[in-house]
Amino acid sequence: MLATACRCEGEGLVTAIVRQPNVFNIIAKDEGGEPLQFVQDDFAVHIRKSGVRMRTKLTDNNDGTLTVSYTPETSGEYRIDISFHNEKLPGSPFTCIASNRTPHPPLCSITGDALNKAVSREQHAVEVRFRDTMGNVAHAEEIDVYAEPIEVVGLTTDAEELGLPAWLRAGQPTSPRCTSPRPALDALNAAKAKGPLVVRLEEGVDSERVGLIAKGRLLYVLEERPENADGIVRALVA
Repeated sequence: MLATACRCEGEGLVTAIVRQPNVFNIIAKDEGGEPLQFVQDDFAVHIRKSGVRMRTKLTDNNDGTLTVSYTPETSGEYRIDISFHNEKLPGSPFTCIASNRTPHPPLCSITGDALNKAVSREQHAVEVRFRDTMGNVAHAEEIDVYAEPIEVVGLTTDAEELGLPAWLRAGQPTSPRCTSPRPALDALNAAKAKGPLVVRLEEGVDSERVGLIAKGRLLYVLEERPENADGIVRALVA
């Protein structure tokens, strides 16, 4: 039997994962698929990195194939030499790149509707896909996610998409608790609260106080009213 009658196959010839078993096969069969006669010691497999040889394990499958298993300890480029009675097999030497199964940020991705819109005080989720340097699925890692309000001027959008309550949508002019009419929602302006804002049920300062908007919150300004003699600027917001 000649070395040219053999071939090598398997992902472990070109890529490997550090500290995990990686395999490839040596196939010794004739054109009809019948196993050729050989013994395991007829083959020699040497895997090296920077001149240092690593341990390999050869298993005779008794069907004309050998399985080669190895476990690289560090990432980097490895050279795989395979021979039959000192004659190189076709394709030998092979170059294999070993990498850690850790995420490579440029190849990772994040998707989800919450990246574009969200409703306040409701839980939202996005999906992160982790990939290593070879583009393979990588182990998930903890990541830091920050969501901060931004100041947007002249925002025009659909009221329902904003998550506004039903009484603020078209066709229902007032809140169940408020008798003041509201303007049409054909142009909504978004702004960030520059300081704590008092929310009252009606326009007057003696009206029932129903809440406080914290500094930095994003508001949708439905109507802004000029400053009165008392120096207070009033606005209808959502």
